[in-house]
Amino acid sequence: MRAWVGWPLGLAAAFMLGACPFAVWLTRAGGRDARRVGDGNPGAANAFRAAGFWIGAAVLVLDVGKGFVPGYLALRHLATTWPLAAVAAALPVYGHRLSPFLRGRGGIGLASWVGSVAGFLGPLAAVLLGCGFACGLAIRRLDRPSTVAVGAALLFIGIQASPEVLWPAWRVHAVWPANLFWLLTAPLVWWGYRIREVRRRKV
Repeated sequence: MRAWVGWPLGLAAAFMLGACPFAVWLTRAGGRDARRVGDGNPGAANAFRAAGFWIGAAVLVLDVGKGFVPGYLALRHLATTWPLAAVAAALPVYGHRLSPFLRGRGGIGLASWVGSVAGFLGPLAAVLLGCGFACGLAIRRLDRPSTVAVGAALLFIGIQASPEVLWPAWRVHAVWPANLFWLLTAPLVWWGYRIREVRRRKV
């Protein structure tokens, strides 16, 4: 029972950290709003467009970091209870998507997802995910949801095929927490891009 006591606060903290809309806060400080440029997504890409390289870079680092920190801390406490650890690692992405600071209208959460993958599954897993995105982008006809799907699929295959390389805790806990984390996050990011693509085509 003691193992569960500290988790509610930790889960809430993971969500709220992910909910911090750094793209909006930092671009507003510079007199712009990331939601008023590009596709309107409050993320790093539009921060670059709205406020230039340095603010965009700061947003990117912060968005990746707000996923990495809860993911890494969840990995450190994995032995306590792995389902909650996987949920804690996934919550920054949900926070970014459903940010209460933006009345539930957050961004896609791609950068936070990459950070969570790096923290919870390991840096090599994040590199593999990035390679999947690169493969998707290399195929010109693929849209963003398809690109995310390629990256997510490559990550999932990697988790099953080489857990000892991609996931630091696999020896003790097999791949169940990694699979749960993937299931909680990959469809969420894919669906966010899918909705955005549908809306863009209707405009």
